[in-house]
Amino acid sequence: MSLSSGTVYIAYMGSVPDGDYSPSSHHYSMLQAVLKKSSLENYLIRSYRKSFNGFAAKLTDEEAKELASFNGVVSVFPNKVYHVQTTRSWDFMGFNQTVKRNVTGESNVIIGVIDTGIWPESDSFSDDGFGPPPKKWKGSCKGGFNFTCNNKLIGARVYISDSARDTRGHGTHTASTAAGNMVVNASFYGLAEGTARGGVPSARIAAYKVCDDAGCSAADILAAFDDAIADGVDLLTISLGAGASSDFYLDPIAIGAFHAAEKGILVIQAAGNSGEAELAEGVAPWMLSVAASTTDRLFIDKVVLGNGKTLTGFSVNSFSLNRKKIPLIFGKPATTTCDENGARECFTGCLNRTLVKNKIVVCELMDGIDEAHDSGAFGSILQLSENISLVVPLPASALNTDNFESLKAYLNSTEKPVAEIWKSETIKDSSAPVVASFSSKGPNFIPDISAPGVDILAAFSLDAPPSSTATDERRVKYSILSGTSMACPHVAAVAAYVKTFHPDWSPSAIKSALITTASPMDPSKNPDAEFGYGSGHVNPVQAINPGLVYDNVQGDNIRFLCSIGYSEDNITKISGTNTTCPKNSTKTLPRNFNYPSLSAQVKPGASFTVNFRRTVTNVGVATSTYNATIFSNSKLDIKVIPQVLSFKSLKEKKSYNVTVKGKAPAESSLASAALTWSDGIHKPLPKDVVDDNEEEVTTEEEKEERNPQRKVPEENATRIRSFINCMRPVIIVDRAHLKGRYLGVNLLAVAMDANNGILLIAYGVGKSQTSDSWTWFMGHLRDCIGPISNLTIISDRAKSIDNAVRRCFPDAFHGLCGVHLYRNLKSRSAVCSTLEDVGFERWSRVHQLGARYGFMTSNSAESINALSRHSRKLPITMLMEFFRASIQQWYYKKRNHAEKKITKRVVKSTSWRVEPCSNTLFEVLDNNLNGLVDLNAKTCSCMKWQTYGYPCGHVIKVSSSNQDDSSAYAMDCYTTEVYRQTYGEIVYPIPHPSEWDIPDDLQTVLPPAMDRRLPGRLKSHYRIPSKGEEKKRSTCSRCKESGHTRLTCGSPVPSQSYFPLPKYGSSSKSKAHMVSSKRQSKLQSSLKSQSQPASPFGTVNLGDF
Repeated sequence: MSLSSGTVYIAYMGSVPDGDYSPSSHHYSMLQAVLKKSSLENYLIRSYRKSFNGFAAKLTDEEAKELASFNGVVSVFPNKVYHVQTTRSWDFMGFNQTVKRNVTGESNVIIGVIDTGIWPESDSFSDDGFGPPPKKWKGSCKGGFNFTCNNKLIGARVYISDSARDTRGHGTHTASTAAGNMVVNASFYGLAEGTARGGVPSARIAAYKVCDDAGCSAADILAAFDDAIADGVDLLTISLGAGASSDFYLDPIAIGAFHAAEKGILVIQAAGNSGEAELAEGVAPWMLSVAASTTDRLFIDKVVLGNGKTLTGFSVNSFSLNRKKIPLIFGKPATTTCDENGARECFTGCLNRTLVKNKIVVCELMDGIDEAHDSGAFGSILQLSENISLVVPLPASALNTDNFESLKAYLNSTEKPVAEIWKSETIKDSSAPVVASFSSKGPNFIPDISAPGVDILAAFSLDAPPSSTATDERRVKYSILSGTSMACPHVAAVAAYVKTFHPDWSPSAIKSALITTASPMDPSKNPDAEFGYGSGHVNPVQAINPGLVYDNVQGDNIRFLCSIGYSEDNITKISGTNTTCPKNSTKTLPRNFNYPSLSAQVKPGASFTVNFRRTVTNVGVATSTYNATIFSNSKLDIKVIPQVLSFKSLKEKKSYNVTVKGKAPAESSLASAALTWSDGIHKPLPKDVVDDNEEEVTTEEEKEERNPQRKVPEENATRIRSFINCMRPVIIVDRAHLKGRYLGVNLLAVAMDANNGILLIAYGVGKSQTSDSWTWFMGHLRDCIGPISNLTIISDRAKSIDNAVRRCFPDAFHGLCGVHLYRNLKSRSAVCSTLEDVGFERWSRVHQLGARYGFMTSNSAESINALSRHSRKLPITMLMEFFRASIQQWYYKKRNHAEKKITKRVVKSTSWRVEPCSNTLFEVLDNNLNGLVDLNAKTCSCMKWQTYGYPCGHVIKVSSSNQDDSSAYAMDCYTTEVYRQTYGEIVYPIPHPSEWDIPDDLQTVLPPAMDRRLPGRLKSHYRIPSKGEEKKRSTCSRCKESGHTRLTCGSPVPSQSYFPLPKYGSSSKSKAHMVSSKRQSKLQSSLKSQSQPASPFGTVNLGDF
């Protein structure tokens, strides 16, 4: 239903009262009392009665004022018109296809999309492989004529026009970005080619169409909220905005989000595309506001002028001129009806079709692209104020100001200017992520977080042109768009991802997890700093394990309304519960709202002292201790009390106070500082931001990367980078005992390249192989490599290693060495049942929850041990140098391991037959077990594809049948380019210690807190016995009794009762030295007569040895 702003008012009445209450009857009677009419058929537009209370009606200004005075009415406001905020992005965020997932939980998550509708036939919304909708779903499919839902797109409703079908492409794009299926070989005319996928491809989608070409009515948006909450969605993504924020009780999205939060639904909103300060949207603290940032992929095109000069432009140009030079036309020569300025700007109706035919029109404004296209021009070159690529409807390029001036100089230099426009190409943008210039900033500390929103490829409507030009007749299945609208569903998908692992978390807990784990962004590249990107760039993998969260209940939101001056009567209406606001709440509560950021107003040039109180909930390790570390700015004095938070259980809450002191400069400026809470695993990193322009002191509670300021020795950093960027996420650990006078244990961690070559990535020396030593070693390893999704660690069954993995890598998969299990299996057939009890996922490659990629044993680490066999007696520094030199010089023989495997499978699959089940599902008949290949889920029923990371014979046969390149289905690490990068860097010698540049915080590398076993403490480094495995009893070779050996035997050696201990410097091994009976007798007499022992070490009875 299309509504005219200014004639329709919305009456908001808070929560729906309990008991015998009819919202529709109440709305009707109130409207009758105002209008004094018996028939309201043409006046009552909407009635909200499911999730909150209110209605929309046609009223005059006077009638609206009268209605606002009625008992039970919170606010009456005009119906505003909102507008949409117009592959590679997920990988750029470190959220690749092999990341750890809870597929069952993901399938139960329902994402509601309030937008322009959806294109249900898109491959991104196919329900192949999906079961029925979750039982909690209460909605329905009311998409209108010729609209069908399925088990993926489980619901649709329409509030404008007669169909939920998307005619603009915007809603389809955002929905597929959040939860679209994996679709291989998706592209925009060959650009951005790859696998298009949503962040949570197994999640369900419910679409609510509230927008058409005229915009999105506030009345319809509230109706969509009313239905979506009642339907049972888990999250709502809203890429809409009015251009500026307003009071909460006058903002339909804030109102809907408040009642959504009451039902446990998190609402994510795009911050807006105004590009200016204090115009961001989604400022209500129960919502999540999202800024748009760039990815490392940038689309450019080239304009080659007739004089040979090449200019770089920014557009998504899918047209190719085959390097053909076309005449240029600019200004007055292109028009017969407009003046020079109108022609230069390509103003509507100015260009003459005859004059511009077969020419490239030059326009000073980007909006001139529509006129150039409609006038039949061959192409167009335009001036763009920002480096954002836009889809163009004809061969075109958008030049920045400097390049456009170069173009005009060329036009003035020749009578017959010509140029050629090349098709767009993709380049790497190493500066990413950077907040897009169009992304709105402020007020307060809004937006909350940033996400990819520039040049995003996603599904599109076949009923809409890919460009903004209405006369563009092209239709595509996938298109490229930019805007905070594109960033918003990225964050919604990450929130859904967190919910799959923590379904009981509240909206505020999920929001806190996203904010406190965001990756820091570079303020030198973002002029507005935290007011532009909020807490930083969203980090999906880290968000599922934040350690601490800032949780709120609905009562906190109610107290927040008290703090900003809402009356108790209105708050009671809004919440549906009787409310009494605390005294002086407007002075203290706003800054103490339990939000993952701290803010308060300060005056320019004045000294200030601001106090905050926050409460955190432990969601990490049950027994844990967090220490506060302040990274202060010279302008700020920050104190935290207490400085240590100790937890004994999960969901335990602890509070702390922060005091920020300083003096604001007289002129507007920004200062940042940081406070870190760390338990050695989780490191929430708050930032203090002071804006002295009567704005706020802001401390952002964010969690940075594992150790963003870490400095690793360059030779070690080379190997760490090779592992992170080029290798499979598998680490194999082992230890070797060091011999000689220094003793100790050498702890090792190795990785395997694509050809199964061994790369040592970390080594250390501890006194023993206790849990403390391994925890110390793995803690430093974790700080170096940072968070790695789907990480697998392989070791033997030593309990000390298992404890360290659980503490330092709680999300990693710990696989057991196959050799140790095989030895048990070989000697005891009954161990088969034991292995079943242990769990297949602990030892089987096929059932492993992580990805072992064919690695079964810890022999790779033992190979490094063998290499160092003759060097273990060296001092630690020399031993470390030996490893460094070996890495520089020693290479295993490289084998084309993956290529040989694939070639073998190609030959083997030649005679097989493919039976398609759908576009992405295929059955391969191999005359044996056959294989079911799902290209969407990247799985094969034979399990080899998932297990090894490169295609099995079934996948190769399917790709051959589809005329695809089978190598595209292998992990990136198997490509020649990535393999070369693994060893592309140089390993430099370590300089003399006098030349080392060691940061102050790394002057001393602390040893484990407890390395030496205390008296009475049980040994903790025994191997964990398999279930049912019996311990072998020893038999003494001296007394023939079982249960001990001769080294601990209490029986004396025949004819010998005493012997001296070895002298200092001799072998530490116990040896029974043979002496003659005569000499032995003299020795015994001598010992009995002396008050002091003959040896400085004394003597000892063999029974004590």
